[in-house]
Amino acid sequence: MALAFAVPTTGSAQTNDELTQRLAELEARLNQMEQEQVSFVNTIAAAPVCATDTCGDTCGSCGDTCCRGRSWCCPEAGAFGEIELLYLTLKDTSDDANQDKYYTGTRVTAGYMNEKGRGLQIRYMEIGITDNDNDRFDLDTLDFEYVSRFSFGCNWRGDISMGLRVADFNNAADEDYADAVGPVLGVSLIGEMTDNLNVYARVRQSFLYGGETDDSEPNDMFPLSEMGFGLEYARCMNSGSEMFVRSGVEAILIESANGDSVDISPVGFAFGVGLRR
Repeated sequence: MALAFAVPTTGSAQTNDELTQRLAELEARLNQMEQEQVSFVNTIAAAPVCATDTCGDTCGSCGDTCCRGRSWCCPEAGAFGEIELLYLTLKDTSDDANQDKYYTGTRVTAGYMNEKGRGLQIRYMEIGITDNDNDRFDLDTLDFEYVSRFSFGCNWRGDISMGLRVADFNNAADEDYADAVGPVLGVSLIGEMTDNLNVYARVRQSFLYGGETDDSEPNDMFPLSEMGFGLEYARCMNSGSEMFVRSGVEAILIESANGDSVDISPVGFAFGVGLRR
């Protein structure tokens, strides 16, 4: 006796259609995920080199402080520099070395900045003043520094520098120091007033160790301070650099060495022009 079984062909076809539909939906989802992944990778690749830096400023909200679409903390890599003319007179706490006339000095800065806002710079300053008694005051400094940028939002930008200073100076008190050496630390700030007009301020402090060239006094440590503030006009160049011209008030203080109670301070004005990244 034979048994016959009916094959549910209609149900099987329906099951195959559902499976095909689900496979198609899964393939569509995989394609969508792949496209989203490619888009994410392209976004990361197009970001600045230091996109992970938390500098606090972006070109999107402060385009006037950025050149060629780069921010203050993520500039285009390259050289920078500044040449300054100092117009100074001499003051001291004893009134012996005071000067009524103004004399010129120079200060030159040159360096290289990378795409993360970090770099190296060399800074040379030379001052020569003759006081009312025809005594000579001379100061020469040479700085080798590491410099790093920072910012506070879009209105304030700045950098911190630190390194080694070598200095020679002589003054009206017949103190003559050659190759005095010590650490130097500096901070500078730039505050935006308009699209191209800024205020600036800077402070530099060094502690120098050395002795007089005639060995009349033992080696000693003495501080040398620089302070300045003023206005600058800045404009972005096609090369990616920012050119600036500035003018302000300048003061330098050399505190007493070897127990001398006299502090010497050249004070006056500074005029500078330079390029920064």
